[in-house]
Amino acid sequence: MENPQAQKPWKVEYAKSSRSSCKTCKSPIEKETLRLGKMVQATQFDGVMPMWNHADCIMKKSNQIKSTDEVEGLELIRWEDQQKVRSYVQSGGPPDTSPATSEFTAKECGIEVSPTSRATCKQCSQKILKTEVRISTKPEGQGPRSLAWNHANCFMELSPSIEVEKLPGWETLPVSDQEAVRALVKKVPSKAGTKRRKQAGDDQKSKVARSEGDVSMSRDVSVRSACDVGDKLG
Repeated sequence: MENPQAQKPWKVEYAKSSRSSCKTCKSPIEKETLRLGKMVQATQFDGVMPMWNHADCIMKKSNQIKSTDEVEGLELIRWEDQQKVRSYVQSGGPPDTSPATSEFTAKECGIEVSPTSRATCKQCSQKILKTEVRISTKPEGQGPRSLAWNHANCFMELSPSIEVEKLPGWETLPVSDQEAVRALVKKVPSKAGTKRRKQAGDDQKSKVARSEGDVSMSRDVSVRSACDVGDKLG
């Protein structure tokens, strides 16, 4: 019988199937993807069971694993993945501690003409219609089933500096769609430009309001003058 004291609190392996889901991001863990399981007390039987997560999801958090001795199966995974886990444990947190950004790189994305109208844009929550150009984003280390789709214009607002010509799938787009996407890149406004346009619009509205007020005042004067003339004639 296995000694409960010998059970390590973490387990690492490559997913044997695509049936498990990540407890952190709730997305499926694709087969052969590196996953880390937090060992917890089972509710259906006497023993422990792993709560699986994408390895990358765990390593985006700080101080989840205190020592490599806590990880069962570490010696059985590929050397580069072993080093990745060891580096995380030694640093006590994610390898990159720079401020988070919403910008994406071309390697993390893909572009295509939507083959159906089933997908929903992650940014605006509206349906992406069939034949519309859509851009995907994929969290690092996750499979194709975890893709998030975006309207091209919604994505450009999120990541305006991306080089669309380097997106996987760009060469397969019809020329007309390529030109339309390039036009979107040029149309994405800066925040300063948007503010200036808003101020200009407000100024224009004020001018219109003042003009309408002047016309109204002029009409009041004309009416009063007509009434005065009528009184004198009476």
